[in-house]
Amino acid sequence: MQAIDLDQLIPGAKHFRWKEMLRCNQWGIHAFPTDIQYLNILKLIKAAEEVRHYLDEPMYVTSGLRPPLYNKMIGGVRMSAHKIGMAMDFACKKIKADRIRELLEPVLDDFNIRMEKNKGSNWVHIDIREPGNSGRYFNP
Repeated sequence: MQAIDLDQLIPGAKHFRWKEMLRCNQWGIHAFPTDIQYLNILKLIKAAEEVRHYLDEPMYVTSGLRPPLYNKMIGGVRMSAHKIGMAMDFACKKIKADRIRELLEPVLDDFNIRMEKNKGSNWVHIDIREPGNSGRYFNP
């Protein structure tokens, strides 16, 4: 198990700290990753940094790693990529979530990410799972 300082940047990140990726807001605690989740988060953050650069706006993580019970409590799907450290939800102060989705949809392949169609939400879900039958832009 890797030692984690919540205030430190995630290795390979210029903008994302452990405390935002591991925060379980409704519980008021931080989740700590297994070794596999840790490695998944490192891959996810690489993609998130590319997205942030592309948007040219700060991204605020609203949900990162979720323990299974927490995921169930907040209404996450059973096979959520959040539970394995492969997903994050985020928002930007200056760009509405629907506009972010419009901007990202044509470049999902470039960043090797998937994104949920969630029109009207105030956050954007991205993950690094392989695209399934519904492709890179999928219904939750």
